[in-house]
Amino acid sequence: MYALYVEDCADNNISQECIAKEWLYSEIFNYEFNFAFKPPGNDTCDICDKFQVQLQEVDTQEHRVILQQQYDKHLEDASNRYKLKSEDKDRSKKNNFEKVLMLDLEKCLPTPDLSNSQSYYSLKLWTYNLVIYDSTLQKSYCLMWDDIVAGRGGNELASCLSKCVEICDISDTITELCFWSDNCPSQNRNAQMVMCYLWMLKMKPNINIINHKFLAVRHTHLEADTVHSLIKRERKKVPQFKIAIPWDW
Repeated sequence: MYALYVEDCADNNISQECIAKEWLYSEIFNYEFNFAFKPPGNDTCDICDKFQVQLQEVDTQEHRVILQQQYDKHLEDASNRYKLKSEDKDRSKKNNFEKVLMLDLEKCLPTPDLSNSQSYYSLKLWTYNLVIYDSTLQKSYCLMWDDIVAGRGGNELASCLSKCVEICDISDTITELCFWSDNCPSQNRNAQMVMCYLWMLKMKPNINIINHKFLAVRHTHLEADTVHSLIKRERKKVPQFKIAIPWDW
């Protein structure tokens, strides 16, 4: 950045004595303007990336307007869903008849957890972790299993969801359940989940309504992600070779 600044000064015929030294440039950049470099995201939305590339390469103004409108519509949809989720959370905390639960399946956890390059290409036993976050009570539950027990499809997640009737604090005053999750069809948007909800209605006669709402594609930050981040941070503190079996997770 400083080299570009010096080059720009030379292009504009600014004398050498008027060009700020690097230490002064750095101090002004960091403190007076409060600028900083942000590391690039590694989980960006591919739809947003596509629109940004197309907007950079567009030929005509008419086409640019159309692309920008489509891009804005995509961002507005994502923003509206986040807003609706926030409203559901706030409303459930103010009454005693509604509960809002967030569902998110964590990235597969390898067993054993090794860092050498050769193990990357070896077959591992994977451990799965479905986090159910009760945003009404601000409590989280981790339902974990491994490849030996089952896979990670619709049946498995529906089984986990049926378990939440037992582990989550669903009192007799609760008449409405609201689930929020991402848009993955094989895990969340399928017939197995619908059958699970029918079973819930039978097991809990006090529940009259079950809603399952979905965030926009690729814009799927949920409160359950904070549990994933905590596990990731704690994982770095564990000495190597300590995670050898799924139970260690």
